[in-house]
Amino acid sequence: MSIAISVIIPIYNTERFLQRCLDSLLRQGMEDDGTWEVICVDDGSTDSCPAILADYVWRHPGVFRVVRLENGGVARARNVGIDRAQGEWLAFVDSDDYLVDGGLAYLLKHFCTKGVDVVGFKRVTLNPWQLSHWTYSDTPEGKVICKGSGHEIYNRYRQEWVTDKIYRRSFLQKYKIGFAKLYVAEDTEFNFRVFQRNPNIVMTDSNIYRYEQQNEYSLTQVRDEKRMERYLNAQLLIIAELNDYLVDTRTTMREGTLATLGARIHNFYTRSLMAKYSYKVWKERMTLINSCPYHTAAMEGKWEWLGVIMNGISSSYVLYRFFSFLYCYVFRKFVHSRLA
Repeated sequence: MSIAISVIIPIYNTERFLQRCLDSLLRQGMEDDGTWEVICVDDGSTDSCPAILADYVWRHPGVFRVVRLENGGVARARNVGIDRAQGEWLAFVDSDDYLVDGGLAYLLKHFCTKGVDVVGFKRVTLNPWQLSHWTYSDTPEGKVICKGSGHEIYNRYRQEWVTDKIYRRSFLQKYKIGFAKLYVAEDTEFNFRVFQRNPNIVMTDSNIYRYEQQNEYSLTQVRDEKRMERYLNAQLLIIAELNDYLVDTRTTMREGTLATLGARIHNFYTRSLMAKYSYKVWKERMTLINSCPYHTAAMEGKWEWLGVIMNGISSSYVLYRFFSFLYCYVFRKFVHSRLA
């Protein structure tokens, strides 16, 4: 019997959220008959995650499979999941997030047609402000909002995440696409290489993914100095890759790449504010980021007003410290949750 979809979940110390995630997968409208699988890659968890996973495997042996690794990061965990997957389609779900009921079955039935390589959908960020101010549905119904080539779609919509898409496994196999060994931004780099191969895309407004912001182990919540340094180094690597692509005048994804580059540069700057650099380290970092050939072009348009601030941060250590204080103690406390 063929497997329609493999759901790959990297797991690290998410005991607070893991059961919610796994329970949501059991409500996806899929039968417990071997036609789908959930591959749980435990990336060296030291909490109760292994026990939770064992319980789900015992109760649903036809659905859940567990792979245990020493801690090596989300990119490696997802690659191991890809290697073990047997489904026609691949979905990536983070263990602190969840899906609305019936979402996967709905996508497979309505959008995963012959010739389609990637299906994109919507997600909701779980923070109090967005939940109280946004209008969204907890049902999976939706319609196609656009379809076309990967190059065309990449230029119209930012493609930062893998959790709001499902991918045809044979397409990834054909082009040998996996996750690069990055500490962060592995989603951005992965999608960049997927869309370079010009897949056939369907984008929908099915709002089925729920993204959790309250997990202290999430890399988006990095505060520790050493982890922050690894985070910023990874950002520099993806920024360099995007710049290298833009140097080629034959590129057909220029608009989308510039938008992605602008987002990565903005992210680098804001995280640098959280790092509270000494003068010496600040000078080294700002010299690196300002040496990117497309730094100015990427900050034009929607990022232009931020570019003014970023230029001040990169040219004056006094301004850097001033904006660091504002960002850490004012913006993040009173504004950030409304914009995330």
